[in-house]
Amino acid sequence: MGLATKAILNELKQLSEVALSLANTSDSMGRPLFAGRSSVDVPFTRNVDGTVAYNGDRGQHSVQVSESLTTLTGIDGGSAFMRVETPNGRRSVFEVIQSAMNSIETGAQIKGQATGGNKTRLDFTLPSKTETWSFTLSGNAGAAQITANIARDNLGAMVTEINRFTSQTSVSAAIDAATGDMILTDITEGEIKIEDISISGQDSASEKLTSYVEFTKLDGSQAAIGPTVKLTDRDQLIAYNISSMSAAMDSISNKRSLIASQIVKMKCKKMCLRVGSSSLIEMSQN
Repeated sequence: MGLATKAILNELKQLSEVALSLANTSDSMGRPLFAGRSSVDVPFTRNVDGTVAYNGDRGQHSVQVSESLTTLTGIDGGSAFMRVETPNGRRSVFEVIQSAMNSIETGAQIKGQATGGNKTRLDFTLPSKTETWSFTLSGNAGAAQITANIARDNLGAMVTEINRFTSQTSVSAAIDAATGDMILTDITEGEIKIEDISISGQDSASEKLTSYVEFTKLDGSQAAIGPTVKLTDRDQLIAYNISSMSAAMDSISNKRSLIASQIVKMKCKKMCLRVGSSSLIEMSQN
């Protein structure tokens, strides 16, 4: 891992701590702003595995300061920090940051697509449980979306699915009896390309790769003639984490603004209370 990568990872770790600190911000009375109606002192805690848990509730507590001024004293932290809208649905700020860190750590190992000659070996690393893989397969004739349920030593469904689209892509598939790998062949001797892989159950970047395929270009005798490219779920790629990180950064920025506005409101409330108290004292003395 290069120094630049380590520096970026360190910045993201610091960002995660900043987000956690913001989430646990307290008002001038020592009460947490993002605990909802809950009375917990620390609404957000980091678990042993690095994940963050919300200990508050989904309520919002407010105080009527005057006839026209209401101040929120307890905000729903679950919605504020744990439900950020991303391209993969709602996720917590902390999950988004961790996913970005994972994608950077594994970024040097994987690519978003691979292109070979008219014959390619696909060496899958898979868990024993069935996963649904989906990707775009292109050959000389065109492209098709391939979707199949596969597992370790069980690639038959994908071979069948690829061969179902051979007339559309010109790519056929077969299992190498000697290795168990999948061999793709463009029957018109065009180039084969695989891209945009999606694997069921993977909607964020993982710390370790458990499901992936190694793509190797072959010659006519099935000997490797090019570098092996490792492909996996697109959410493992740095590019796919950028938009989610942008959403997380916007969310953190919004929470900073919310905290600032709450502090101003609390100051106004104190001032109103002091003025009101002073007026009552003056009235009692007259």
